[in-house]
Amino acid sequence: TFGALWSLVSSWIGSPLVTAQTLSDHFVRFTVSAGDLRARRSFMQLIWLACVWVVWTERNHRLFRDSENTVLHMLDKIKTFSYRRLKATSSTLAVNCHSWWSSPMLCLGLV
Repeated sequence: TFGALWSLVSSWIGSPLVTAQTLSDHFVRFTVSAGDLRARRSFMQLIWLACVWVVWTERNHRLFRDSENTVLHMLDKIKTFSYRRLKATSSTLAVNCHSWWSSPMLCLGLV
């Protein structure tokens, strides 16, 4: 299921799906898949960290609470977490949640 999550995230942000053998290699490949622009790499780092956080908390819920979310629910968590993080760190960001949900790269002017 977590592989399917990465596929959904890549589709959401309009980025190619990357694969790697190690976590650190996946981080590097994922962040550079958006190109050389620093703002794009920063955006991809935020999305990657949000994904890892959601996967980690989902793993804990499965192990310790015997509960499981759907892949689509995990994707929603990634969208929400990344949106809130951006809003909290950027006082000039004038993006609404609906726009973020449909096209985050467009919202940030990265397309």
